[in-house]
Amino acid sequence: MDDSFERHCEQIRASLAARRERLAQEIARHPRPITACDVHFNRLLEERARIAEALGRFDEFVAFVSTV
Repeated sequence: MDDSFERHCEQIRASLAARRERLAQEIARHPRPITACDVHFNRLLEERARIAEALGRFDEFVAFVSTV
């Protein structure tokens, strides 16, 4: 892989990981939710799941590209 491409991949992954960490911190500080009633908390959980999924797909993409 090209060095520039690798740097971009590292930046993208670091950005996703940093967002995941910020979400984890926000979720940890969030007051205990009322089941099925706390829209903000539920959205945080949904975003955390999307970020985790995006990180997984991105890692798969980078692994695939490095084999080509």
